[in-house]
Amino acid sequence: MPLNPATGAASGYISTQQYYTYSGIDANGVPTGLTQMSPPVSANNSFGTQPDPRTVTAANIKAENQDEFILGFSKTLGSGYVYGAKVMQRKLNTAIDDFCDVARVTDKAAAEGYDIASTNSCYLINPGRANTFNLIDTGGNVVPVTLSNKELGFQNLKRKYYSFETFIEHTFDGTWYGKLDYTFSRSYGNTEGQVRSDLLQGGASASEDIAPFSGGEKARLALALIVWQRPNLLLLDEPTNHLDLETREALTMALAQFEGTLVVQLLSQLKSQATLLVVSHDLTEVAPLVDCAWRMQIGGTCEPA
Repeated sequence: MPLNPATGAASGYISTQQYYTYSGIDANGVPTGLTQMSPPVSANNSFGTQPDPRTVTAANIKAENQDEFILGFSKTLGSGYVYGAKVMQRKLNTAIDDFCDVARVTDKAAAEGYDIASTNSCYLINPGRANTFNLIDTGGNVVPVTLSNKELGFQNLKRKYYSFETFIEHTFDGTWYGKLDYTFSRSYGNTEGQVRSDLLQGGASASEDIAPFSGGEKARLALALIVWQRPNLLLLDEPTNHLDLETREALTMALAQFEGTLVVQLLSQLKSQATLLVVSHDLTEVAPLVDCAWRMQIGGTCEPA
């Protein structure tokens, strides 16, 4: 399975930091009087040196796989309609993920009496089961060290998905066409399993540095993280900046369903389950979301909009 983390685990990429003290800041905001206080450091030993290929994955790693069951039908209804239904179930049996808590492995190796010289910074493993890690001892020999799922600190692997979909469709008769769909689905468990990314990467379980993202891409990512965290308080400072028209409309619709009120009305509407505070230059986008709005004027005055 093509895993983007595999290229990072097996390649000699460079990702280092170096730290300095400084005595001042010039007019452009650039630190001056730099004094080096550390050599180059890297949290993942990413100094451009390719690791030993024997230490990239767990020795007994298995391919990711899942079972999928689909049952459905479609049938004509008279001369102008087609209807149908489909049920689907997926169960993840084996997953692949990267594991970077190498101290657990070296501690186990030390407890077994091995003198370890080198490891990889991260390993690709099968979460939810025992994994055997290859380490290199001081003599240059490969040392296999096995950790149980409990020793790795994981729960039993679980990811399940099921869905029910039904539809009725009026075929085009020269005058009109229509289709009505309904889908109910649920995905639950403790692992993502194989992840497909829309970040223009071909591999599964893709990861991406957000530094080159555009302003709109970073805004959409930030909003997605907010939704994932399910907060009861939203502070949105000009949330539509950098967003295209379609994304602005989607954001407006999503915030309209958020169970909240403006902060200024919180005391009189304590029954609300959340608070929504929006700062925007576009009153037309704010109007569908709030019970009242206030306009800030130059000079610090504030009046109802």
